[in-house]
Amino acid sequence: MNGSKAGKAQCDVKNNETGEEQLEKLQKTVSQIDISYIQTAKKSIGIANTVLRLRQYYQDKVQIEISSEIDEGTEICIRMPNHRE
Repeated sequence: MNGSKAGKAQCDVKNNETGEEQLEKLQKTVSQIDISYIQTAKKSIGIANTVLRLRQYYQDKVQIEISSEIDEGTEICIRMPNHRE
């Protein structure tokens, strides 16, 4: 976890892959994820599984932002309530 603000926890994940195609694919996967995706996907289910589980637990209180910069990488920022308060 990268920290928390005003009762929210935040986790940032970054890799060195870039490109509009990957960004669009990740954004689509995150916005449309459901259990059938995980059951039928043959690869790359890590972020989908994470998003699905967080949405099941936190419902609409989890926020997921994905950004990508050429020569910088792709970053996924996850914000959720901090229940440790």
